[in-house]
Amino acid sequence: MQRQEALSLLGKQAYKEAEPYLRDALEQTREQSNSETFMWMQRLSLCLCRQDKCVEAEKFAQEAISGFKRFGPDDEDMLDCKYLQVECLHGQRKYTAAEDLARETLKALEDNVMTRRGPDHPVAFKCRGLLALILKAQGKTRESAPLARQNLEAMEVVTKKAEAMETAGSRRLSWEERNAFKLAKSFCEKALGLDQEEEDKENARELNKPKHTATIETVSTEDPGDASRLQSKQSTVA
Repeated sequence: MQRQEALSLLGKQAYKEAEPYLRDALEQTREQSNSETFMWMQRLSLCLCRQDKCVEAEKFAQEAISGFKRFGPDDEDMLDCKYLQVECLHGQRKYTAAEDLARETLKALEDNVMTRRGPDHPVAFKCRGLLALILKAQGKTRESAPLARQNLEAMEVVTKKAEAMETAGSRRLSWEERNAFKLAKSFCEKALGLDQEEEDKENARELNKPKHTATIETVSTEDPGDASRLQSKQSTVA
């Protein structure tokens, strides 16, 4: 039940709440030292990375990579963990190391057609988008911008095809795949500066909204001179 709760919270992106369940699951399976153990390491690493606990997250990602390596250099779970390590390095602003690992991992993902990855896989899109963002962080905009645009264009084609298949009653995208496409898009938009443009537009819309004005108090239309003349009359009568 606890492991199901961990996965449920992870799927809802409730990372803080999922963390203790994930730690328990890892401790319960650590002695097994098998694929299940490494999978919980990967999930805990993801959970920590999303909370900006990137140093600890990288440690678990590296452990998972070492574990999955026993299944071969092209193992898809190992490649997913290597991508996750790129995220951890980026979160620590270790851009040079992140770029090197991102390039290596992206090539492996794109070449990994036989074991259910390939250039159009959600993890490949994430890795490509993150590489564009890492390049931008180093001022390499001539390379980052075209890479981000190409990734967005290719991703639009793939997601439209997936949506069409889903509408036709075929396979639906999993929550992991949906989150991956969403994150990849976010990386690309940041690399292109589109996220800042949207923020600027929103700020402009706020500034252009009609301002609420205070109700003007009713002012008497009586001529002030009338009041003084009345007072003069009253004085004369008195």
